[in-house]
Order: sequence, then C-alpha cells, then structure tokens
Amino acid sequence: MIKKTLFVAAGAVLVMGLLFGRNLLPYAGTAISKAQTWADSQVDVSFKLDTARGLLENVKNQIEPMVYSIAKQEVEIKRLSEQVEQQDEALVKAHLHIMQLRDHLDSSETSYVSTNGRSYTNSQVREDLARKFRQYKASEERLTDLRTTLEVRQAGLDAAREGLEETIAKRRDLQLEIENLEAERKMLEVARTASDFAEFDNSDLSRTEQMIEEIRAQLETEAVMLAIAPQLTGEIAMDDEVDNEGDIVDAIDVYFGQASDGTVVRK
Repeated sequence: MIKKTLFVAAGAVLVMGLLFGRNLLPYAGTAISKAQTWADSQVDVSFKLDTARGLLENVKNQIEPMVYSIAKQEVEIKRLSEQVEQQDEALVKAHLHIMQLRDHLDSSETSYVSTNGRSYTNSQVREDLARKFRQYKASEERLTDLRTTLEVRQAGLDAAREGLEETIAKRRDLQLEIENLEAERKMLEVARTASDFAEFDNSDLSRTEQMIEEIRAQLETEAVMLAIAPQLTGEIAMDDEVDNEGDIVDAIDVYFGQASDGTVVRK
C-alpha cells in the first residue's frame, strides 16, 4: 500500500513537472501554503471548540459537589431551625414560670405550693427565682446567637442555590452556543471545501491553457528561426535550390509537352 502511494505521488510529480516545468515549485508552494492555512484554521477552531467542551464538562463535574453541599447545608439549617423553635418554646415556659414566682413574692402568701403539692418558703422561692432568671437570660442570649447563625446560614444557602441555578443555566446556554458554533463551523467547512474545489479546477484549466499557448508560440518561434537561419548565417544555397529562367522554361515545356518550335504536343 505504501509503495503504491509512493508510485502514485512520484507519477503525479512527474506529470506536473512535464506540464509546468519551472513553474512547478511556485505552483506547488502556493497550493501547499493554502492547504496548510486551511488546515491550521480548521484545527484551531476545532481545538477551541473541544477545549470549550472540556471546560463545560469540568463545570458539570463541579455541579454535583455543589448540589451535595447545598443539600447538606439544608439539612443542617433544618436542624438548627428546629433548635431555635425548641429554645423559643423553652423560653416561653421559663418566662411563665418566672412570672408566677414573681407574682407570688408580690402576694401576701408566706409559702408557695408547686403543682406536685410540695411547699416552699418565700426565701426558697426567691433563691429559685434568681437562679431561673439567670438561666433565662443565658438561654435568651444563646437563642439570639442561634437565630443569627440561622439567618447567616440561610442567606448563604440562598446565595448558593442562586449561584447553582445561575451556573446550570449559564452552562446550558454555553452548551447551546457551542452546538451552534459547531454547526456553523461545519457549514463553513462545506462551503470552503466547495469553493476550494471550484477554484482549483478553474486554476488547472487556466494553467493548462496558458501552457499550451506557450508551447504553440515556442514551436512557431523555432519554425521561423529555422526558416530565416540561412539568411542570417550567410550560408550558400545548393544548386538544386537555384531558380533560373532556363530551367523553369524547360520544366514548363516538359510538363505541358510543348516542342521547341512552340508546337504543343498533347499526351
């Protein structure tokens, strides 16, 4: 197969050499340069499109970790929100209990009876009320911190969701653009190929016609040169090339069969 290709290539070069002579190298150089330019431009566009596809594939691979991170954040925020609700309910109950003990100390009663039937002195009630109040304030601060954390993480989650949606939408748009560019590239490639073929055929016909005209002019020039060469070089004509009147008269008489006395002798 390789030998056959080499023979075909060698034959093509030989034929081009016979047809175009010294013009072969310029013509071949121009053709090769045009082919290289076309090939380079095609490879460049194709390479860029492949690179863009690779980048989009990287974005796709990054989307899955983003989705996982957002899902994990949603779970943590949900648990944090539940903690806030629980802390808020606990504070409401603690507030009610504190207010009950406070109202008792404002009353004239000397002891406090709990729901389980146990009795406490006002001194015990005052100490328990002070302890519960400190706990309430500490719990209220923790709840404030939890709410702040919840708000910050919720804002971060919203931003992450928005970023993910924007990334997915943008990737979809870019993928569509790449597909459109690929289709446009193929159309241009087809148009360029057809144009190159048409131009190549016309050029071959034009060059062949020009070469034939040059060959014809060269042959005519050589013929004229052979005709006028003896005159230019001063060569002496041979005897059989000399025209003289006697010879021509005898020749006419012989041809027409005329006698020397003028009588025509018909054959």
